[in-house]
Amino acid sequence: MAVPTIYGRLVEDWERLSSDRQVRLRAVLAQMRLMVSGSAALPVQTLEAWQNISGHTLLERYGMTEMGMALSNPLQGHAKLEAWVFHYRE
Repeated sequence: MAVPTIYGRLVEDWERLSSDRQVRLRAVLAQMRLMVSGSAALPVQTLEAWQNISGHTLLERYGMTEMGMALSNPLQGHAKLEAWVFHYRE
C-alpha cells in the first residue's frame, strides 16, 4: 500500500535501473498478490507504467478518514455524534 506519489517515484527509479536489475525485480513483483494505491487520485500514466513494470493493476482505495465517515453515518436517521465527541469535565 502506498500513495500515488510513491508509485510515481518507483516508476522513476525503475527507469534508471539496468535491464538485468529490472528482470530480477520484475520476477519479485510478479509474486506479489495485491498492490494498492490510495489517499489521492492515481494518475493514469502512473497506473499504466506500474502495470507494465509489475504486471499488476493497482487497486485504488479510499483513505481511512474518508471511509470512516462513510461507514459511521447511517443512510437513514440521525448520526450518533456521541461516539465522536469528547466530553470534558471541569
